[in-house]
Amino acid sequence: MPFRYIVLFCFAAPLVGIMQMEAGSYGGSVLQSGHPNSATLAFGLGIAAFTASLMLARALISFRFDWLSPRPAPVPDDRIWILATLSLAGMALFTMFVAGGINVISRTIGRGDFRTELGDAGAISYLILKYYSPAIMAYLALIYARRPWYDAAIPLAVPAIIVALIALSFGFKSGVVLAFLPAAVVYFWRVPDWMVIPLAALAFLGIYVGYSFFDGLSDPSTILDRLFYRLTVLQGDVAWKIWDLHARGDVLPSYIASLPAIFGDRVFTLVTGIDRTMELDWVATHFGLLTTYLSGYPIHVIMAGHNNTATIFSEGVLIGGLSGVIGIFAFAGVLTAALYDFIRVCLQRNRYVEASLASSYFVFALMAWLLGGGITAILHISILAGLVTGYVLLKIIEGRRGDTGAEVYAI
Repeated sequence: MPFRYIVLFCFAAPLVGIMQMEAGSYGGSVLQSGHPNSATLAFGLGIAAFTASLMLARALISFRFDWLSPRPAPVPDDRIWILATLSLAGMALFTMFVAGGINVISRTIGRGDFRTELGDAGAISYLILKYYSPAIMAYLALIYARRPWYDAAIPLAVPAIIVALIALSFGFKSGVVLAFLPAAVVYFWRVPDWMVIPLAALAFLGIYVGYSFFDGLSDPSTILDRLFYRLTVLQGDVAWKIWDLHARGDVLPSYIASLPAIFGDRVFTLVTGIDRTMELDWVATHFGLLTTYLSGYPIHVIMAGHNNTATIFSEGVLIGGLSGVIGIFAFAGVLTAALYDFIRVCLQRNRYVEASLASSYFVFALMAWLLGGGITAILHISILAGLVTGYVLLKIIEGRRGDTGAEVYAI
């Protein structure tokens, strides 16, 4: 099923990148070539801690979620489809014409400039990108899962095109793939393992097209080289670098100082008195910016919007070296086990709204945390806002439930 293989990718990609750095590859995120420093071994111990804690959590902790009572399965009717499609259309109009994403699609503005200049439209735009549109698509995929694929293809095609346009508005090369991952996770929950191959190939094709479209590349070998480099070295070079700083005995900045950012920048500034004009303090108290600074980038480049991928390995190193790595990976194992069981139970009990939102959280919070690091990725106040308001939106779309209580999945 996609859930398991996505988690596997979150560890395999940076591990390969770290191995390449130890073999001497040039890390574009750290502006230097690598060398052996035992980062591969430390990351491997972290993976072992993750695996052990996940297995123990599933064996010893009962994630039954008894408060999720079974419900009748929603029936795919015109009302649901119209409300969902109109909601997505409104979101697309907002991201494309209010936020200005149409300029990214037409390539009249750089995607980096677009993201840094979103301003007040940024908060709602990212909620649309990460929670509202993917969750609605996942919900539609679930209610049409009861129909044969050829009967569901047309009703799902129009919402899918709108979701793709929303994702393209932000200029992320993997944006379209990520937008459909929550739907893929729940729709293909019970598929046999071999089905992961065509699904992965489709995802790879989507990212390939993203590189071709946004980077203006046409040579297949160039695109493949860049894509492989991005999926491996650039996933692991920052983790390698921060471990290297630790291994040579450098004093690393405080990790605890980055935690208050989970309440959002406005509350953070109100409480701490630190704002963006205090650039060094601002960077030191935001995990993603801090790890980018430790990678070798100057303050003014970071404040202009540059941000590196650090992984939870970097977070563990800042917490406490190898002990911190093992601890953070073990915590990730428990959280992953709980989220997996939550989605499974929701699908068993026809809780499609909850399953759709949990799947979006898996992709845009847990997966983002595993790959990027920073506890704010799973605890930030904007995530709570996205889940709560997304729940209300989906409940409005769902309306009254159908008269059947049959389970779609026998998990």
